[in-house]
Amino acid sequence: MTRSFFLSILWFALSGAALAAPGQIAHQGRLLDGDDLPVDGVHSLRFALYDDTDTLVWEETHTVDLINGFYSAILGADDSGNPLDTSLLAGSPLTLEITVDGGDPMEPRQDLVSVPYAILATTSTHVDGGTVDATEIRINGDVVVDTGGAWVGETPSVDWTEINGVPLGFADDLDADTLLDLSCQDGEIAAWDDGLLEWVCALDLDTLLTEAEVETYLTNGALDLDAGTTLGGAAISTGAHTVDTDTQLSEADVDAMADNNGYSTGAHTVDTDTQLSEAQVDAFADNNGYSMGAHTVDTDTQLSEAQVDAFADNNGYSTGVHTVDTNTQLSEGQVETYVTNGALDLDSGTTLGGAAISTGAHTSAGPGTVFYTRCAWTENPHSSIGSCTPPACPTTSGWSDLGITGNVKTETTAYGYHNSEHPESAGYQERACHSSTSYAVVTTRCAWTGSSDSTIGTCTPPACPSGWSDLGATGNVKTAVMGYGYWNSTHFGSAGYQERTCLQ
Repeated sequence: MTRSFFLSILWFALSGAALAAPGQIAHQGRLLDGDDLPVDGVHSLRFALYDDTDTLVWEETHTVDLINGFYSAILGADDSGNPLDTSLLAGSPLTLEITVDGGDPMEPRQDLVSVPYAILATTSTHVDGGTVDATEIRINGDVVVDTGGAWVGETPSVDWTEINGVPLGFADDLDADTLLDLSCQDGEIAAWDDGLLEWVCALDLDTLLTEAEVETYLTNGALDLDAGTTLGGAAISTGAHTVDTDTQLSEADVDAMADNNGYSTGAHTVDTDTQLSEAQVDAFADNNGYSMGAHTVDTDTQLSEAQVDAFADNNGYSTGVHTVDTNTQLSEGQVETYVTNGALDLDSGTTLGGAAISTGAHTSAGPGTVFYTRCAWTENPHSSIGSCTPPACPTTSGWSDLGITGNVKTETTAYGYHNSEHPESAGYQERACHSSTSYAVVTTRCAWTGSSDSTIGTCTPPACPSGWSDLGATGNVKTAVMGYGYWNSTHFGSAGYQERTCLQ
């Protein structure tokens, strides 16, 4: 249900002495609903002030407890955090708008007007014990202090004859003993000129203490000649004194300092020979565990065989004649030992947590590229497995040789005629090449045939695609052998392919 309110307002200004900004306004009223019944309970009242241009210039919300519709609130209270600055009240006419519980503002707005004695406050009758803040000061309509704060009123005249008790020498007709117009520079003081009979500016020559003043300061301990501070009251001898500019110590001074530091006094010389004597060297040698006596420095920095043997013994190596194995490639047995013990991960070089890896032919599965080179072999009889040497890996671009990693048997055949039999087998062996760089690999191949079962033929594989690197004919595979005979004649044959590896 929509509720309408009627507000009966009473205004009161705070009583007492005039207050400096910020100010406060005591406000009381009675709130009735749409049925002209008083409103009770706790409600939220928003008070807002608008100037004559309908611009919001101040607002504040109070929670009040209405009793029979009546309430009271102090606008701009000290604890509200939103003081009502009196300069706001000195501006254009203001109107008050009240909103109840966040609803629509009540209409019409109430004009902010003065209470009777506040009208009198617009013209102050007197100011006592306070601060006057004005743009200018006038007396009987005449400006005496302008807007810049300068005195512009009439300067009172003085009759010098009315001054009593003037000292002798100052009471003269010329009135030349005034310092009003005297302006001296830094380092100058006012001085009386007996010839001119007036004050003049003169150099301040009295910047040095007299001998008596210095002696007084020194005797009383009031002056530290170094820093200008006192010496704690310790007296310094007075009388004539000079500054000794001879900074060279006398023999007696040196002897005194030597006694203070434990050195013997008397005649002595400074030994400028910085080279150690043999005795000094021996003493140093004794202190450091070296033998004394004649000795030479061995400039030969190459270790002897005995020294090498001694070093080897200290580190658990056998002595005697030995050679350094410059072959840094591990043997198949060494690789298998590492793999079996689980001490090496061929892919990343880290351990596998002690898990054993099977031995035998293996390849690295690390990131990069692997391709194979292959060679063809034949063997007699057909139950044999032959061998050959695959082409080597490239020597450039960081390719590593993973060794001969495969041997494949592809074909066997047997034939006979009359009382003879001919068995044959064929296959290929391969080598793995690895690079840590990733490449795209394409292999081109061509087919070849041979007129004899033991023949390994050749052909020319297709060229690499444009822009690809050609690693050459890197594989030769024998895939078939054939032989048959009848009567007194025999026929043989073989077949296979050759390949080329291309990289991008």
